[in-house]
Amino acid sequence: MRKFLLRSAIVLAVLAALGGIALLIERNSAKAAWETYAAAARARGVKLSLKDEMLQPPIPDAENFAAVPIFAQLFESAAGGGTESELFDLPLLSVELRIDTPLDLEAWRSRFVEEKWLAADAPDATPAAVLRVLDERFGTEWEQLREAAARPQCRFPVQWEKNFAVEFPHFSPLQRALKICALRADAHIAQGDGAAANDDLHLLLRLHSALEKEPVLICWLVRNSMLWLAKERVRKGLAARVWDDATLLRIDAELARIKPLAGYQWATESERGMLNDCYALAQAGDPASLNAMLASLTGGGGLSLLPATLTKSWLSRNQLRCNQHVDERLARIDASGERYIPTPPGRSVLNPAPGRLERLNYALFYSGIEVFSSMEQIPLRAHTLVQCARTAVALERWRLAKGTYPESLAALVPGLLPAVPHDVIDGQPLRYRRTEEGGYLLYSIGLDAKDDGGTGPKPRTSDKDAP
Repeated sequence: MRKFLLRSAIVLAVLAALGGIALLIERNSAKAAWETYAAAARARGVKLSLKDEMLQPPIPDAENFAAVPIFAQLFESAAGGGTESELFDLPLLSVELRIDTPLDLEAWRSRFVEEKWLAADAPDATPAAVLRVLDERFGTEWEQLREAAARPQCRFPVQWEKNFAVEFPHFSPLQRALKICALRADAHIAQGDGAAANDDLHLLLRLHSALEKEPVLICWLVRNSMLWLAKERVRKGLAARVWDDATLLRIDAELARIKPLAGYQWATESERGMLNDCYALAQAGDPASLNAMLASLTGGGGLSLLPATLTKSWLSRNQLRCNQHVDERLARIDASGERYIPTPPGRSVLNPAPGRLERLNYALFYSGIEVFSSMEQIPLRAHTLVQCARTAVALERWRLAKGTYPESLAALVPGLLPAVPHDVIDGQPLRYRRTEEGGYLLYSIGLDAKDDGGTGPKPRTSDKDAP
């Protein structure tokens, strides 16, 4: 019996030793794979951390959009545990202002009456009444916003060192300010005041550019929502024909500075930097950082991960897979050539139908993958939106000069556009044709690369900017 127990103990000890050796080999192998990838990535210029010159250095207050008192107070209040700011707070409509919801001035007037911001028997026409309410409610803050817009740079005091627990107290106020810009622009367009509407559009685009150098995808998404509302103001102004040639030229110059594909690349690269910083914290023994990451990426409460599951080899495997997938996503976007390049079949690191073992081995990777997958079409739509808006401006300038729209977009080059805008999907010119009613149809094909005449259900940017 003693011999049996002794032999059993020896066998168990050997198995334990072999298991430990296997784990050590696997850990070293996973670590080596990550380090090999990281060295090669840095050699080709990839920045793998937010600390790799991805954050703006401090800038003088006099040049900083974010340094006016209304924004400085936002961050001071947030740091002190204050409640969400009511800066630029508007009442809600039953149908909230969204990128796909036309702005209804009459609905806003009625809402202002309900809030007792406006007398029910106010004699002003609706556009004038809306503008008066906005001036009365937000005049002081609006002056500060205009002052901020004149400053050439912007750096909000975001605490990026908090990684995925970072807070953005300026997002909601900026988005509410955006609504006010849109309301003001539409009211001025309704009054036929092109100069004032252009001022509002300029401020709206300045709000968009204020977040230009803030990293990670959430900042880019906020900017993207601003872009859609700017496009709608351009569309309405063109339809109402409130702008002369000189104003349209200025609008085109502002739109030309917007590079959605490059912005998406920057946001994705910096998101990768934050992810890698999070993995570094976890490798250093901080599993809470992973919970914050998962809560941010999935919109849930994170994952209750047992410390025993957080082996360094497991983390390294997931970190490597995540970075390889980011490389794959970025390779699909050619910002300089303004094209979308699908990943060739069989080249993806993403298993479309991962088994249980695959999901276990790469649980962190698969938990956060939707944050990238769900955004595949957004930069393509945003890029096409800017293309369509610039082309629509050029078409209106042609109409002002010639009295009608051209037969083809080639007529706009080189006088009104530097080149015929091409479709980001197939590289062909944007689809354009004049309509029997004297207007035109301008659109891009979808990701399926099929041209259905601009009438199909698949997501696309399609403009009918002519009245």
